[in-house]
Amino acid sequence: MIRRRSCLFARNDEGATLVEFSLIAPLLFMLTFGIVDFAAVMYQYQALNAATAVAARMAATRGPIITGVPDCGVGATGTSGAYCSTAAASKTWTPLVCAGTATAPTPATSGTSCNTTLMNRIVAEMQLYYPPITINNLNIAYGPSGLGFFGLGKPVPTVTVTITGVNASFIVMGAFGLNAITLPPFTTTLPAEDLSGT
Repeated sequence: MIRRRSCLFARNDEGATLVEFSLIAPLLFMLTFGIVDFAAVMYQYQALNAATAVAARMAATRGPIITGVPDCGVGATGTSGAYCSTAAASKTWTPLVCAGTATAPTPATSGTSCNTTLMNRIVAEMQLYYPPITINNLNIAYGPSGLGFFGLGKPVPTVTVTITGVNASFIVMGAFGLNAITLPPFTTTLPAEDLSGT
C-alpha cells in the first residue's frame, strides 16, 4: 500500500508549474527591478546633463558670474581697440573658478569676486531639471578665449559649468541595500556672449 502511494505520488505532476515558477520568479523580479533602476539612473544622468547645458547658457548670457575680470583676461595688456588675440596673455591666463557659495574665485585675483546672487538664480533654473541639485554642486569657471578687444569694458571668456558630487539613487534596489552611486562630473563650455543679461 505504501509502495503504491509512493508510485502514484512520483507520477503526479500537479503543482509542478508552481515549483518551477518559485525557482524562476526571483530571477525575473531581479531582472525587472534592475531594468527599472537602470532606467531611473539614466534619467537622472540625462536630467543632470540638461541642467548643466541650461546653466552654461545662463552663465554665458546673464550678468558676469565673476566680476572684475579685465577685458582680455588676467594679465593681458594692450592698447584700446586692439583685439585680445594680439596679446599672448589673453589665451593663457589661469581660469578663475567660483565654487558653491564662495564669494571670491580661485585662484585669488585682485579685484575679482563671485556673484552668488546670479549663481543662486542659475541653481534655481537647474532645479527645474534636477531638483536635488544645490549650489554646492555648482562650479563656474571663466577661462581664456582670445576673443574681444581692449577697451570693451567686459571680458569675453569661455564659460565652463561643472556639476560635481551628485549621487544617483536607486528606486527599488536601494531597499535591498544597493547604495546610491556618485555620478561623474558634468561639464559644458560655451563662449561668453555679452554678460549683461538679466
